[in-house]
Amino acid sequence: MTAFVSNIVGFSEPTYELTTDPEMNIRISAILNEAQHVFECHADGEWQSYYKPGFGGLLAKEISIKPSVTRKILKIKNRVFSMVLYEAVNINKSLGLTHHSSGTPNG
Repeated sequence: MTAFVSNIVGFSEPTYELTTDPEMNIRISAILNEAQHVFECHADGEWQSYYKPGFGGLLAKEISIKPSVTRKILKIKNRVFSMVLYEAVNINKSLGLTHHSSGTPNG
């Protein structure tokens, strides 16, 4: 199995206003934007099975700090963002972290 390696540096644009913390917005935006980039680059069927849990794990850390961002990410209405968010929520659930957002990812 190949290890997931993220390269979120340089993927902070566009920056989504999801929280009042500009640094958190940059981190989350970089995760989502890189996931979108990788998905588009591998649209030919080369999307690797470890990408979703890799990006989901990065995002899980952020939503465990600020669960309310889940609803805001869903409002963007981006299929890739929703897929990664769904994975992040499931990772946090498997770790026993409570999810307190009224938004529910639907994959």
